[in-house]
Amino acid sequence: MGRSQVHIVWVAISSRANGLLLRRQIEEEARKYDQFDVGYNHWNPLVRYFLNRKLRRAQRAVRLAKNSRILDVGCGDGVLLLRLKGEHTCVGLDISSVRLRRAHKRAPDALLICADACYLPLKESYFDTVFCLDTIEHVRDPEKCTLELERVTKRHVVVTIPDERNLAVARLLSLKLPAKLQGREHLSSVTPNDLGRMFRSFEKKTLEKIPLIFALDYLLVFQKKLIFDQEAERDLSMLPERIGVFA
Repeated sequence: MGRSQVHIVWVAISSRANGLLLRRQIEEEARKYDQFDVGYNHWNPLVRYFLNRKLRRAQRAVRLAKNSRILDVGCGDGVLLLRLKGEHTCVGLDISSVRLRRAHKRAPDALLICADACYLPLKESYFDTVFCLDTIEHVRDPEKCTLELERVTKRHVVVTIPDERNLAVARLLSLKLPAKLQGREHLSSVTPNDLGRMFRSFEKKTLEKIPLIFALDYLLVFQKKLIFDQEAERDLSMLPERIGVFA
C-alpha cells in the first residue's frame, strides 16, 4: 500500500473520531499559516528565541541513540521532524492533512500518518521515544491521549503544555486577542500535576519551566517504569560475583 493511501485510511478514522465539522475547521485553520513561518521564523527575535529554545530543550530532554524509533504526535508542519531527519527512523502524526503535506516537504523520509492523537493506529511499545509537543491542550480527552502515548512507547514520552494563565498575560501584553486560548483553540486545560496522574505507569523524570522566570510552557519527560524480571534475577544470583549495581 502506498504512503498516500495510508493517509487516506487514517483521515477516515480521524473524521469519525472528531466529527466532520471539526475536521473542516482544523483544515481551514491549517491553510491560514505555516507554523514555522509564524513561530520558529517569526519576525520578532524574542518569539523566535523562545520557540526555538523550547524545541531544542525538548529534543535534548532524552538521549536518543542513533537510529532510534521516534514518533512525533501532533507533528504539525514538521518542524521537529526537520531537526531529527537523517539520524533516526521518524514517524509524524497529525490530524491535519494540510499540515502533513508541509511536513513532507521538510522531512520527506519520515512516514506521515493523518490520525487522531487519541486513537493512534500504531503497534504497542514500538517507539523508543514519543514526542507530544503543544498538542495535549488541543484534544478533547487528554487522559485518552496520554493512555495512547503510554501504549506506543517502550521508554520515554516528552511533553510540552502551556501555562494558561501566563500565556494569557503574555498574549494580552503583546496585543494578541483573544488573550485566553482556553476554551477556544485549547480544548482542554492540563497542569503538570494532571499529567503526573495520567501517566500512571511512568515516572516523571523532568519538569522544566520555559522560560524559567515567567513560564509560558512546561517541559515534562516521563520514563516507563522498569519491572525487574525475577527469572533474570535468579540467573544473576548464580554468577560467581555480582556487579555492583545489583548488590
